[in-house]
Amino acid sequence: MILNTTQEQNKIIPHKDYKSASKGRNSSPAFGIGMSSAVNGAFIALERSEIMGPFFIDLFSMNIPRVAVDFTRGEAAGWESFRRETISTNNAFFMPYIYALGTGALLTRFKGPNLFVGNDMVKALESAWGNSTTDEEYVKDVLKKVKGLVNNKNESFSEESIAKLSKRLADIMNGKQEKGVSVKSVSEEAIKFLKAEKNIKVNENIETNIPHLFKNIVEVGKAYKKELKDLPRNSEKALSKINLLTNKIIKHGNIKSYVGMGLTLAGGFGLQYLNRYFTSKKTGSSAFVGLPDYEKNVQQTKQSKTDNKKKKSGSFWPENIAYNALMAYMTIGSVVDEWNPAKIVKELKPKKIADMFKMKHHLPTKNHFKLIIGPTLMGRILVADDKYELREAALRDSFTFLNFLILNDMVTKVSAYKMAKKAGILEKVFNGPVENVKNEKNFFTRSSMVLKELSTKTYKEIEAQNLGKQPIKIRKVSDMLGWGYALVLLGIGLPIINKFITNSSYNRENKQALSKYDLFIKKVSTAQGFGV
Repeated sequence: MILNTTQEQNKIIPHKDYKSASKGRNSSPAFGIGMSSAVNGAFIALERSEIMGPFFIDLFSMNIPRVAVDFTRGEAAGWESFRRETISTNNAFFMPYIYALGTGALLTRFKGPNLFVGNDMVKALESAWGNSTTDEEYVKDVLKKVKGLVNNKNESFSEESIAKLSKRLADIMNGKQEKGVSVKSVSEEAIKFLKAEKNIKVNENIETNIPHLFKNIVEVGKAYKKELKDLPRNSEKALSKINLLTNKIIKHGNIKSYVGMGLTLAGGFGLQYLNRYFTSKKTGSSAFVGLPDYEKNVQQTKQSKTDNKKKKSGSFWPENIAYNALMAYMTIGSVVDEWNPAKIVKELKPKKIADMFKMKHHLPTKNHFKLIIGPTLMGRILVADDKYELREAALRDSFTFLNFLILNDMVTKVSAYKMAKKAGILEKVFNGPVENVKNEKNFFTRSSMVLKELSTKTYKEIEAQNLGKQPIKIRKVSDMLGWGYALVLLGIGLPIINKFITNSSYNRENKQALSKYDLFIKKVSTAQGFGV
């Protein structure tokens, strides 16, 4: 989110000797701390996608170690954990796009391009198209309105950079680009010009980043050109056709989003029951697979199957309702960025709800992930067969959600802040009101300001601003600390803690039950307490 500022907006004018990075003529800092270019590229790729970073954190820091720990509890526990983690992860991260893409393919049979673009964005692009007489003017009209956050100021492209970028994007739209020129390469050049990559605003309603913006400009422009064919660009008929196409893009986009997100939400909730069905089908037992000696006592758990079901339906609903109400509150509150229940209800207007589900890019956003993972975790609670599984699921999944909600971001940003402050280079690592944050005396208020008001500079922004190696090193170390924390605490620590608590509680209760049984047998054998 771009921060409001009353400071005058300066324009960035590229140095006259500036050359694109691809030609190797710019003196940008060496990227990295002794890492290969492939690893450096991975850091950038994970940062640029809202969802790929969380996906790999989930996969390598949580899914794989959790499955490994659960296999130490037995084969059934390991395989159920494997299905639970892999199915949930793939469903949350990739299925919205697959469902939406399939829906879009069906919709294109009724005409209309299969694009992933926000409603406000396509309306802004339609306006730019109507204000222009050429493809270059169309791109220029958009770029003139672009503001990017650099330090604590909203900066604009220079006229020189707008002219160069507009020509290249227009050439791509018409298939006339020079060899090696692509939307990606032009985006890289734009970042060099503007010195900003994320925190990009086209107007008050549109927040995006440079790669997404340029992709939208080209894809929508191509769709308009295809629709018009040989019609005069600004004729009444042409503008009418453009308006109809814009409305169709919005309508198709909404349908794709609702179908994609709806099926994913249903899948996230229902797949937990399917996972449990596979386990019970294979083992013949509906008992919790994490219990000690589960695989040695399958026959015994078969006999108590009816009792388990009765126990679940009778005594677990209060806990289920309480937990799921909390999870629903956390899910909606995190998406609308509001924690006051009354204000949450106020925020849930039809347009806001529709925008929550809207897929503006090929991969889901963090907000989409929050909407999906909430019901997924609720489903895990509802399939719990006994108090042990209920407790394990509640502990494991609450921390999982909190990690994606705030904990990982907190570890990453706060560690980066501390390292940057110690090195005296806060302004080289963060955008936003750094001085205000630095001067705040209260620890908790300052930590909250770091999370909410400061935005970490991207790797490409640091490179574009020629800030040297140290900010890049701090960014990488803080990223790795975030991944390491997730691995140690959530991937390894929580499963081990869950296993320890369940085993201790189960063995203690069984020992107490056995002691009562032994005492009863002893009383019977000695005829004590029976009046004999």
